Amino acid sequence: PNCTLPGIRTDQLLKQEGDQLLVDRVAFEFREPKRWEVVVFRNPRKRTEAYVKRLAGLPGEKIQLLRGDLVVNGEVQRKPYEVQKSMRMLVHDHDLAPEGGELPWKPRWRPEGDWQQEEGAFRLETGAGDLKERPWSRLSYAHWIRIGGNYITTRGLEKLPDGVTLPSGSWFPIEYKGDRKELVCRGVMTDANLSRLSGLSPEADYQSALRSLYEASHLSPVGDLCSYNAPNGAGTYFVPDLMVSCRMEYRGGDGAIRFTIDSGRGEYTAVVDFGQKQVSLWKEGDQSPLRSQAIPREAFRSSAVVEFSVFDRQALLAIDNKLVLEPVSFREDSPHVSLPREPVRIEGREAAVRISELKLFRDVYYTPANPAEKDQVFELPNRPGKREYFFLGDNSPVSIDSRFWKSWQTVDRNDFLGRPFVVHLPARTQTWRMGRWETNIRVPDFSRMRYIR
Repeated sequence: PNCTLPGIRTDQLLKQEGDQLLVDRVAFEFREPKRWEVVVFRNPRKRTEAYVKRLAGLPGEKIQLLRGDLVVNGEVQRKPYEVQKSMRMLVHDHDLAPEGGELPWKPRWRPEGDWQQEEGAFRLETGAGDLKERPWSRLSYAHWIRIGGNYITTRGLEKLPDGVTLPSGSWFPIEYKGDRKELVCRGVMTDANLSRLSGLSPEADYQSALRSLYEASHLSPVGDLCSYNAPNGAGTYFVPDLMVSCRMEYRGGDGAIRFTIDSGRGEYTAVVDFGQKQVSLWKEGDQSPLRSQAIPREAFRSSAVVEFSVFDRQALLAIDNKLVLEPVSFREDSPHVSLPREPVRIEGREAAVRISELKLFRDVYYTPANPAEKDQVFELPNRPGKREYFFLGDNSPVSIDSRFWKSWQTVDRNDFLGRPFVVHLPARTQTWRMGRWETNIRVPDFSRMRYIR
């Protein structure tokens, strides 16, 4: 997901077996399953197969998937912090950013002001001079992509130069809208198309609009990219539900660091104020914080992992894997108003910090079973002998789950096989020989084991 480079050769890589799960077969013998738990159950289309999905709907509920969110009986279901961490999907890892060479690439994190970049990290100093209140220095994330995309970018242009006609047809991604006086580009404008169109006229306004459109077209809203879903990995839907994570080392000063995410429904900001020794959550335009409390005593004695998210229409702040403030839910009627292309920034002033292990994640975006049917409702019966559950896969674009099963292809309570709790991937294959006899066995790679939340 960092470079979106297709066609990476894998034929020389060591072949690995698939994931292996350890399953607690009695997990649901003495208690009822809970929403968001991962469950192993019989495939309703072929009962001899085992499926692994996440439990989304309980008996008697009405399920909807609206703009990527799970809605039950009319209410958005908000994932707890631990579930968010289990389900979050990587958008960008600064430690693994592509480097120069033959691959065209622009860094997605862009430091300004007193922010200084060093290997694998960004450093902010308190600053010099006698300013009573220094301006905020900004470290911004811009979702720059090399190629592709299905979003629209526009730039104003009074009119096309005389004699210039753009190629027509849906195959060509650039057009001029005379009624709106705009140049319009679908996805990224390629170098070839820029060169082609630039050669049509030397007129200054036209050249300026074309170059501006070219630069802006490389900035995309964050989408539901699943790079392992090739060839359909580019994604179809845009995802405003993001989480920024980093390790922050406090080195002095009485200033503050603030993390801001544009949720598409307004900006939300988490502030760590070292002078006031407080953390707080703010909404853009408000005059007072939504939540505020003292910085945890043990935080920032050396360094701390800070995580701030706006998943499921709620703002959440955690430090060192613990919630430090009660999550703030957005109003249910908050309209989705934007698809930001520079959705995250980290700002600071009058504080010395070092930020490393900087990552951006997105939430799982639940795609509709039928994109043309926006208000599809799934109703789960709850009657004796018919306790039906609704399951969704985390890899929503390609998951075969309750969205696609017929009314008679249900997952009943009796179909549950257990709860997986450990996954190891990949397992290493070892060859064992005894005389002429030879076989391959799988040895778990303990370094890559993880618990399933």
